[in-house]
Amino acid sequence: STMDLQVEKGIAVDEYLQTVLPDVYAAGDITLARGYLSGIQEQKAIWINAVRQGRTAGYNMAGETVRYEGLQTMNSIRLFGLNIATAGITAATDGMYEEVLVDDGKQNYLKYVFSNNNALMGVSAIGDIRVVGLLKHKIGTKFCQGFLGNAPKIY
Repeated sequence: STMDLQVEKGIAVDEYLQTVLPDVYAAGDITLARGYLSGIQEQKAIWINAVRQGRTAGYNMAGETVRYEGLQTMNSIRLFGLNIATAGITAATDGMYEEVLVDDGKQNYLKYVFSNNNALMGVSAIGDIRVVGLLKHKIGTKFCQGFLGNAPKIY
């Protein structure tokens, strides 16, 4: 029955976007899905997550078995004439560290968040934000130490 469907801050789904009800799937802003980095069920009302969830739920409803890769976090905004973008984790917590690059002459700021084993966990940019788009697919990937010293200048 529909009484079995638990809704708190959203509708909980499994890795295939199926609810606790057989043959009932959910996608988009209403879902509580597994976060790509956190591994916990959370809600991220971002367009790209809704698109990916809709596609995954559609495949599963059509009889394919497709696992949802997990919620991604990426946002951008233009504020006071500055472009700002983030992807992944924006502030280091336990087991992480931050590296910051600033180019005052061009008003560019880059912040990388790495795990202690050098996996990229997030990137934030102000000014030229292209690096966020370039590196969003590398979140969770381990980089060699000294990566920033050899990072290509994008701005």
